[in-house]
Amino acid sequence: MERIFPEGKKVYFLDTSVIMHDPEAIERLSADGNIAVILIHVLAELDKSKKFRDQGGINSRTASRLLDSYREIGKLNEGVETKSGGRVVVDCDGHEEYFNDRLIGLDKTVDNRIVATAIWWKENSRGKYEKVAVVTKDINLRVVANTFGVEAEDYERDKRIKRIDELYPGSTKIILPDKDAGILTELPQKKSVSIDHLSPEGRDMFKGLYPNECVYLDFSGKRSLAIYKKKSRGIVWAGKPSKGGDDRGVFPTNDEQVFEYALLTDSTIPLSTVTGPAGTGKTLISLLAGIDQLDYGDGKGLYKTVRIYRPNVELGNSLGYLPGTMGQKFEPWMEPIFDNLSLIISGGSYAEICGKPKGEISESDAAKASIEMLIERGLLSIQPINYARGRSLHNSFIIIDEAQNLTPHEVKTLVTRVGRNTKIVLTGDPTQIDNPYLDAVSNGLTHAVERLKGQGWAASITLRIGERSLVAERAAALL
Repeated sequence: MERIFPEGKKVYFLDTSVIMHDPEAIERLSADGNIAVILIHVLAELDKSKKFRDQGGINSRTASRLLDSYREIGKLNEGVETKSGGRVVVDCDGHEEYFNDRLIGLDKTVDNRIVATAIWWKENSRGKYEKVAVVTKDINLRVVANTFGVEAEDYERDKRIKRIDELYPGSTKIILPDKDAGILTELPQKKSVSIDHLSPEGRDMFKGLYPNECVYLDFSGKRSLAIYKKKSRGIVWAGKPSKGGDDRGVFPTNDEQVFEYALLTDSTIPLSTVTGPAGTGKTLISLLAGIDQLDYGDGKGLYKTVRIYRPNVELGNSLGYLPGTMGQKFEPWMEPIFDNLSLIISGGSYAEICGKPKGEISESDAAKASIEMLIERGLLSIQPINYARGRSLHNSFIIIDEAQNLTPHEVKTLVTRVGRNTKIVLTGDPTQIDNPYLDAVSNGLTHAVERLKGQGWAASITLRIGERSLVAERAAALL
């Protein structure tokens, strides 16, 4: 079939992984007059996946509806103009003879058909197009395409950085001039100080900082921690929390954890991201901040419930084939949360909640009973990520744990669930990805950090100091 398209444009072949990652990829890649090509075999794969209730299924259904809207405009096999000014084409030829001639001996998988069709377009265009490339989240497909002389690239339209070491850390160090050294004493006393009170040299130090950026204020070996409030041109002291006294199970133990706790207990910041390697205390301090702000019915807390959601990314059998109720199926993914909660809820005050004075119940039994009590009273909820979809979550402290295993679209879906008087925290290690179609710079957590920096209602902090154990810290660095 002769298709007439403008010369000098780019032709992109989208595989299933890209569309399930971002259904808007069709519009994004066809912008500026470019051509997005989808094989009929890819549509068949989307049809199989659209029945699932996970984000991949949702994205498949979204893409199908988008293609259906194009169908109403014209014939997809001939090419239909997209809203972004390009073309979308469904190639249903198959090019069987061409496949047999060029990809000799290879199975006729969808991936191999994409490569064969891309070769056909490239050779038959006779240089008409600027580029003919396969776009995929599948590393192996990129390798195969390259082997056959076809350009291949990752889908990067939602990437803001190229390398993980470019990720916004959320903190910076400022060496104060001599004339401003007094702020180190003044800040802990007044809790907040306007930077307009500093010398011109001191004020210049804050130029270029993002709202809610964490600041290490240093002078001659002395240090104070603060959070920069760009709108009010002030800095707020970040001190170690005193709530709970010696009876509590855990405290922030280093400056990074102090920053995290301060951000998560700041009522003016409804969204925070916390990144860092295993053992740095990301989830532990997030849970601590949530538990400390619970309203137990006395009106003293800010939130009615702490909600924890975790993606059930699996390395073994599918969750759906495990026996038991939803709670029993999800129990393996809940264990890390229970481990952290047991550390927090281990003091004598929690033993009293259980109806027994300190000394008559072990700390482990008190912690377990207290956690069960919080769940029964609706003060605590731990669920798979899918259970957050479609909800409006009010008066809640929400933790999205292991968010590096979510796509940017999934993170967007979850964040838009936030209702009134709700804080949401995204935690995770961008270097530990279990999702085969994500990497350190394309995952939803990294996406959120980079997209939201500069927003006055959002904050970010990276933890680097391991606190779990010496073994965990050294292993994270060496392994």
